[in-house]
Amino acid sequence: MWLCDADIERLAIREPVQVKDAMDWWKSQEWEKIGERILIDPFDASNVHPVSYELTVGGEWVSLRDPYTVRQIAPAGVIAIPPHETILVLTEEYIALPKTIGGIVVPRARKLFEGSALAATRVEPTWHGKLVVGFTNQSQYTTSLGRGERFCNLILLRTGEVRRPLSKLSTPHLGRTTMGKPEYPSLRPQQLRTPDQVSANDIREMVQRFGAPFDVVVGGLEETKKEVLRAIEKDIGPRMVDTAVTQAVKKAFKTQQLMFGILLAEFGILVAGLLTFLLRR
Repeated sequence: MWLCDADIERLAIREPVQVKDAMDWWKSQEWEKIGERILIDPFDASNVHPVSYELTVGGEWVSLRDPYTVRQIAPAGVIAIPPHETILVLTEEYIALPKTIGGIVVPRARKLFEGSALAATRVEPTWHGKLVVGFTNQSQYTTSLGRGERFCNLILLRTGEVRRPLSKLSTPHLGRTTMGKPEYPSLRPQQLRTPDQVSANDIREMVQRFGAPFDVVVGGLEETKKEVLRAIEKDIGPRMVDTAVTQAVKKAFKTQQLMFGILLAEFGILVAGLLTFLLRR
C-alpha cells in the first residue's frame, strides 16, 4: 500500500536533535527505536504530494561521458546536460526507511514532458543514506538541473517486515552522504584510434552496432563525397584542364621559338659561308 501525504508527515522524523539521533539508530540497527518511522533530511513539507515526496538535486554529480570524475555543484549552481547525455545525481535528501517500508524513485512528469528520462530506482526497506539517481536528456536540446531543484519523486510503500536488514557487507553504499569513488565493474576503457587507422569496415560495424544517428552521419559523408566529385567534374576539373592546355601551348610555343631561332642562326651561317665562297672566286 502506498503511503499518502498524511502518512509521510506523521511518520517523518523532523526535529534536528531527533534527526541526529535517528541517523545513529539506523547505523546501529536499533529497530525497536525506529519502529515505523522514516527519515527524510532535510524535510520540506511543500515537497509532500498526495502519494509521494519530491527529491531535489544535491551537491555532487557524475557524467557518464567522464564517469570517474565527481563534479561539485555550488549552492546556486546549474548542471548543463547536452542532448543524449546521462548523468548520475546525488540527492540532497538523506533517506532512511524502517523494516516495513520500501520506496521507488520515479521521474517527475514535467521533466518527462521536456524529453528527459529517469532511471527508476528501488529503495529497499532498512536503507539509509543519500540516493544516486540516473538522469538522461533524450531531447535534441540542452537541458539543465539546478542545485536544490525538484527532479524526481519518492513513492513509499508499506511492506511486510523484512527478515534480513541491509548491511555494509551486502550494500557497500549504505549510509552514503557523498558520491564517493565511482566504480563501474562492467565498463572497459577503449583506446581511441587515429583517423588513419579507421577503415570502411569500422564505419559499417559502428552503424550496425549503434544504428541511428550514425547511419545519417555516414550518409552525410557519402553525400559530401558526391558533392566534391560533382564540383570537380563541373567546375574544378574543366578549369584544371584549361589551365593545363594553356600551359602546354605556352611551353610548346617557347620550344618552337627556340627551334626556329636555332634554324635561323644555322641558315645565317650557311648564307655567310656561301657568300664568302663566291667572293673568293
